[in-house]
Amino acid sequence: MPAKYVYGFGGGSAEGNGSQKDLLGGKGAGLAEMSRIGIPVPPGFTITTDACSIYQETEGRYPEGLEQEVEEHLQRLEEQLGQRFGDPQNPPKPTTIILSPQNDYLKEFSGRGR
Repeated sequence: MPAKYVYGFGGGSAEGNGSQKDLLGGKGAGLAEMSRIGIPVPPGFTITTDACSIYQETEGRYPEGLEQEVEEHLQRLEEQLGQRFGDPQNPPKPTTIILSPQNDYLKEFSGRGR
């Protein structure tokens, strides 16, 4: 089974949960957990810290399968929002989009004082 690099959340469900901070980052794990327990969270997705680590270790190459996973999650997001990215007649509202780049903080700084 190929590695999973993208985890969706929103609409009362999530592919991840709050215990996955090492994989999803603090924000990603928090959003997944809030959605999972029923707090209204706009739909979205998190790219894992594993994907970010591979990108850095391979000098800017995406892990195999990442682009396809992102495309699938973007399509799902468009369906959930009822809007399409790049559509001048019906673009997503700016308040519905959250972009939060994550770094590999927990692994990068492990062993250092926090």
